[in-house]
Amino acid sequence: MKIGRGIKRNLLVCPRCKAEYTSYYTNAEIRKQQSKISKLYNAIRMTRNKSLLDQHYKKIDSIQSDLERDMNQLRIEVEGP
Repeated sequence: MKIGRGIKRNLLVCPRCKAEYTSYYTNAEIRKQQSKISKLYNAIRMTRNKSLLDQHYKKIDSIQSDLERDMNQLRIEVEGP
């Protein structure tokens, strides 16, 4: 669900009561980081070189930690403290 300024709200809907629960928010930068992670996982599936695999996993860990920080910050901006 788009909520403005390029921000999207991703939610879960309870199958019983149909209540909506926010899972996370994304913006253009967060979606770009998610795409990078997806591409790295695809590269991992095709790679047999151990050192290259380790490099990919390190990049993924680094991006994920940045992504977590950015997503938490965006949630605070959207929902307030």
